[in-house]
Amino acid sequence: MNHKNFLDNQPGEGIFLRYWDLISLFVILLIITKLRFPFLEIPLERDEGAYAYMAQLLLEGVPPYTQAYSLYFPGLFIIYALTFLILGQTIFAIHFCLLIANLITIVIIFLIGKKIFDSLTGIVSGATFGLLGLNPHAQGLFSHGEPFTMLFICSGIYILLLGIDSKKKSLFLWSGLFFGLGLLIKQNALVFIGLPVVYCYWALFKKSHQSRRSWLDALCFFTFGYFIPLAIFFIFCLITGSWEQMFFWTFIMPTEMTPSISITRAIYQFKILTLPIIKSSPLFFWTAAIGLLSPLWDKTSRLAVIFIVMFWIFSFFTMSLVFYFRAHYFLCLFPATALLTGVGFYSMNNLIKKIPLKKINHIITAGFVFIFFSYSIFDQRKFFFQTNPEVVSRIIYGNNPFPESLVIADYIKEHSAPSDKIAILGSEPQILFYADRISSSKHIFMYYLMGNHLHALTMQKEAMTDIELTKPPILINVVIPTSWLFQKDSKSMLFHWLDGFVSKNYKLAGVVEIQDLNTTNYYWGVDTTKFVPKESNFIQIYQRKQSSS
Repeated sequence: MNHKNFLDNQPGEGIFLRYWDLISLFVILLIITKLRFPFLEIPLERDEGAYAYMAQLLLEGVPPYTQAYSLYFPGLFIIYALTFLILGQTIFAIHFCLLIANLITIVIIFLIGKKIFDSLTGIVSGATFGLLGLNPHAQGLFSHGEPFTMLFICSGIYILLLGIDSKKKSLFLWSGLFFGLGLLIKQNALVFIGLPVVYCYWALFKKSHQSRRSWLDALCFFTFGYFIPLAIFFIFCLITGSWEQMFFWTFIMPTEMTPSISITRAIYQFKILTLPIIKSSPLFFWTAAIGLLSPLWDKTSRLAVIFIVMFWIFSFFTMSLVFYFRAHYFLCLFPATALLTGVGFYSMNNLIKKIPLKKINHIITAGFVFIFFSYSIFDQRKFFFQTNPEVVSRIIYGNNPFPESLVIADYIKEHSAPSDKIAILGSEPQILFYADRISSSKHIFMYYLMGNHLHALTMQKEAMTDIELTKPPILINVVIPTSWLFQKDSKSMLFHWLDGFVSKNYKLAGVVEIQDLNTTNYYWGVDTTKFVPKESNFIQIYQRKQSSS
């Protein structure tokens, strides 16, 4: 699938012409770093808060799923924990780790594009991915599982391509290992196992009868590598006694928590989330469409485009496994989309080469690339150059209490001991991370308790019992719909219990009212009497009464 570079690296040429691709890649990495750096202090959102809290527990020697429940495999908890060991337990550390993961993925996508086409394709693909990852409509500035999943998947794909060319069995094992690490981040990455199986079959098996054995050997080594991370994880759970909780929360609950959505509703949801992403980066997607169609007039690109399309299809299946979409799921599509954009430029460069003025062909291509990416950055300048972290959080997540969580955490640290457990009635685990306090309940996401599944009532009873037994000195009641995700048939036992439990054992110490995107009102102590609820968008902070036992 290799094609000739649009600038040949000739020994007699200047250093830039000899190493233009590496120099360009370095410049891209610098630009993406410059664009991302102001966003490294954005307040954590809920999922990040949960990963960070689980990582804190890991560092304290608490096995996953024993003191806090999660629907996901522990790969991201481990990444967060390693980050904390190196950089400390801060917001900056979490988002700096994401930055590093993003930069590494850019390099890998460059290598994939260069391998299957040429250096120009790799450069354009890498730059496109870097800028797509900044898209606010895909929540790419937040350290979700998808960026790390795709880091491992893209690494596995590149090693897979090397293995197919060289037929070295060890490369297939390493490829499988990286695919397995992607699975350890999020379970839906299991879908990606189909990509190497199909592509190996197509690339090796079709060549000759003798290649069938090569294909089977490659598949065996890949499969062995693939299950190594999972086997280590399972053995760890068995040794630590967390197997039962792990199996329930990562295998049983994801299927029961999945909402029943019609195909029509899923298509509508997909369209609603897709259109803002495309509208904010139209040049990338139009060029990707050109790359997708390029085999119609360029036969030499067909094999590589088919591979990228397969990559895109498996990426789509990964994000739409249960026909339920969230904005950050679209990050799974960006690597393959970026590669198609690179192919689009490759196709246009072939047309430019046909211009008689050969001495300036390279200048035309370079100028076109420069204008393309400069315009893409300029078109989103209002967001890219917004340096206030709280404003960025509001732009992306609206009235969710993510900036306010820092203030609430400070109050908790001042009015509780490090050994105290804190109760949060709501899905705001980032408060636990900021305050460095343990949750009274293992249920750190309340919307699991609001689901229409058989275990909802049992979970509510468990949360109630946990809070009653631990007698937390501070109780946080989050009166914000997005922190609960109420459903039509949500059980209400927890709320009936809460009213009586709070009035008997707690006094109101503070209220945080998110009035609008620009205004948050804080009421502390006697000022809480001034608070008049206008709508469900506030948080109550309660302190335990001295007389309560």
